[in-house]
Amino acid sequence: MKLNWKKMFDWTVVDVQQPVPRQDKTGAITGYDVVVQYLHHGTRKLSFDVNHEALYAQYGSPLKAAQKIYEEYHKRALQWQTRAARQFAK
Repeated sequence: MKLNWKKMFDWTVVDVQQPVPRQDKTGAITGYDVVVQYLHHGTRKLSFDVNHEALYAQYGSPLKAAQKIYEEYHKRALQWQTRAARQFAK
């Protein structure tokens, strides 16, 4: 089996979903999840826990951290979609 090194290291973002609150059994918010779909690596869920102190120090809150990641990945997904649309239009 031949390894395709380009695909192995290609983490192109195809789609990303907005942050969704994660709740425990009592209904308290325990964090936020952002689901990212990559071109060659499938779907991954990024979790931002409310107990993670670094998120408060860097972003102010886990929700702001999740929104920041969503915005960055959404830009990447739009870039990929426009690039793919140009290739198919030729």
